[in-house]
Amino acid sequence: MRLFPQLQNVFANMSYSGTREWARQRRVCSSEHFDTYFRFSVSLKTIPKAELDYLLDASRTVKEIQNRVREAIGITQAEGRTKAAYILDELTTHGPNISFEHGEKLLTALFGMADELLLDQDEGRGFASYGDNGLRLHWLLRSILRDRTTLEERSELLGRAVAAATLQWHVDFSNSAWEDYYPSNPDREPSSEAETLTTEALAEQLRGQSLDMLRTAAADGTMLSAKRPDRLLFEWDRLQSDEAGEVIAYTTQALEDDVKLCQLASAFLGKSYSHGMGGFGGEPGDLVQRENDRAQVNGIDRLLNVDEFRRRLSETLQSDALDGQQKSTISRFLTAWDPRDSGED
Repeated sequence: MRLFPQLQNVFANMSYSGTREWARQRRVCSSEHFDTYFRFSVSLKTIPKAELDYLLDASRTVKEIQNRVREAIGITQAEGRTKAAYILDELTTHGPNISFEHGEKLLTALFGMADELLLDQDEGRGFASYGDNGLRLHWLLRSILRDRTTLEERSELLGRAVAAATLQWHVDFSNSAWEDYYPSNPDREPSSEAETLTTEALAEQLRGQSLDMLRTAAADGTMLSAKRPDRLLFEWDRLQSDEAGEVIAYTTQALEDDVKLCQLASAFLGKSYSHGMGGFGGEPGDLVQRENDRAQVNGIDRLLNVDEFRRRLSETLQSDALDGQQKSTISRFLTAWDPRDSGED
């Protein structure tokens, strides 16, 4: 029971509600570190203490932190997730013990490369319980700042850290800060002060900065080559003034370009995951997770002319302007879109 305190639930009438401190101590009773005690190597569900200590060393620069995390992006560990995802998990576990000065440095480094961390293999799939690296960044910043700062202190620190953030993360973060005050879900109340990220004034300022960054990305041609251009387009539509028509004007021009047309198809081509559950009459199922194409077209009429979009997609399949892979993307998207029109999903 000393090694595995949870056993006291059964044998000593004592219960434990939290296990994060055990993970910080890298104890055998922590699920992340259990395997390490029975192998000749560190468990693939965590990272070596020496590497964690490197990232937690206050003498490290923003560049050094980014270089170490970039190396981890190319390494696959347990459950097919990258080592970078496990680094974010470990940092979150140790967040309450990270100084504000070093915490700001860590957040500045990670915010400045956040779009590189938006990786498909680190997303939860099917019945998986873990989130994606965008959520892990939110968990990390809250772990460092929650219950240790006033709203003004959090706001100042996060305002400095997000100043050099990548486009996708800046939009994501500014949206979260705004939602604290003005939830898009009418059934949700504004966040309490303890859960609010920034002051309302900074939230409004960040919102304006995100709109400027989105306009710049559209003007310089980087919008559709971003990690998740569909989300950027929806956020741009949400942030623009009423009836401004900025997004429609942008996509109208994009539909005339075959390469940008393919990028739009790829942006709205998502994935769904399913399991065979077995049939009636005793037919066996299976636990093999299947990946399926899914057309993510809900609400796209706000972003572009849907009829023209489909017409141009069909037209481009007969063109010689695109290569086989690009045509395959368009074909898969159209095939996934057709069932949506008949109410299937």
